[in-house]
Amino acid sequence: MLTFRYTITADDIEKVREISASDGTYELYWLVTHATYQGRGIGKQIITKLVEHIKALGGRKLYLKTDSKPEYKATRKFYNSCGFTLEATLKQFYDHHDDCCIYGMCLDDCDLESLCLNAAE
Repeated sequence: MLTFRYTITADDIEKVREISASDGTYELYWLVTHATYQGRGIGKQIITKLVEHIKALGGRKLYLKTDSKPEYKATRKFYNSCGFTLEATLKQFYDHHDDCCIYGMCLDDCDLESLCLNAAE
């Protein structure tokens, strides 16, 4: 699967590209908020704008992958709070005791108003 990688800010969402050989499926490859700015709703604002943009392009599904290690617990909780659900786990993907957690969001079912209201949390 070919994935396009970009550095995206909330004002730079238009660089998002569809996953090759898919029908309206997108992957969020990497989302990082500097520790100084975490907890201010910046990540949720970026996801909200990303979802708005992908829906406008006719996108139907957004995926992302993250680590299963305990130090990624807050990351997984964040993605759940944004409306993503765990759809698959690839056992020992990264290492012997480190699985790949694949989260997805059906954009047809996505409530942007709810995402926007929770963006500052």
